[in-house]
Amino acid sequence: MAREIDSHPLFTDYVTTRWYRAPEVLLGSPTYGPPVDMWAMGTIMAELFTLRPLFPGSSEADQLHKISCVIGSPIKNEWPEGLELAKAMNYKFPQVSV
Repeated sequence: MAREIDSHPLFTDYVTTRWYRAPEVLLGSPTYGPPVDMWAMGTIMAELFTLRPLFPGSSEADQLHKISCVIGSPIKNEWPEGLELAKAMNYKFPQVSV
């Protein structure tokens, strides 16, 4: 999912690298920057160390669920932007604490 720094939406809906997408990308954020690439790098590094995918989601919703099961559900004071993105697309994070 590499992009130019100055690339603008519309992005493709489906990319085969769903397992490495940052949550904000899964939630439809129009912003794409270095944190998105750092997330992808971190998931790839975890896979290299464990020899299995960290978040092997079967859909975008399942992907977000798997991420929440590992790092917990976001709360308003930690990630208000993500909760707003989720609300805009009628996605409710599972209530998971780690």
